Amino acid sequence: EFVYNFSGWDKAFSSVNSDLTVTAQFTKTDQIYYIRGDFNDWYPVLSMTKGDSGIYTVQVTLDAGTYEYKAANNDYSMQWPIDGNRSITLEKTSLVTFTLDTVNHTLIANAEVVLSEFTVIFRDFDGTVLSEQKVLEGESAVAPTAPQRSGYNFIGWDFDFFEVTRNMTVTAQYEKSADLS
Repeated sequence: EFVYNFSGWDKAFSSVNSDLTVTAQFTKTDQIYYIRGDFNDWYPVLSMTKGDSGIYTVQVTLDAGTYEYKAANNDYSMQWPIDGNRSITLEKTSLVTFTLDTVNHTLIANAEVVLSEFTVIFRDFDGTVLSEQKVLEGESAVAPTAPQRSGYNFIGWDFDFFEVTRNMTVTAQYEKSADLS
């Protein structure tokens, strides 16, 4: 998994006046592989990190959708799969780990859903913030202690805050107390 790049000649040969053997010198460097796909216009911008025993990895966060991809070096002279591309379909935004095994010639994509975080703000009738919470997508916010308002009875909140899927503001709702006079 190396590339040999020409680095020069072993001796100068600008004025030769006898037989001379000149040998090319090369620098040995690690091969660099990229994950390429329609999610990055197939450009070699996502370089894979070299691990042990010919394993290369890179992680990319992708939105929901279907994507084609492959791993390749800069000039495509080495690529996986050899012919065509692979594809992955994501139902939600996901962290995708691409793993290239150059020894066993495999390319695997594993996706883990990334849960969004939303803010739920609980306000009283006058706009006072009673509670502000960060809630993961699909989880529920926890209502603060029921607020008190002179001359009114607290009857609940104006929105459901269970299984949150967006930022939201929830406002306390009241009904006027019965007049006892």
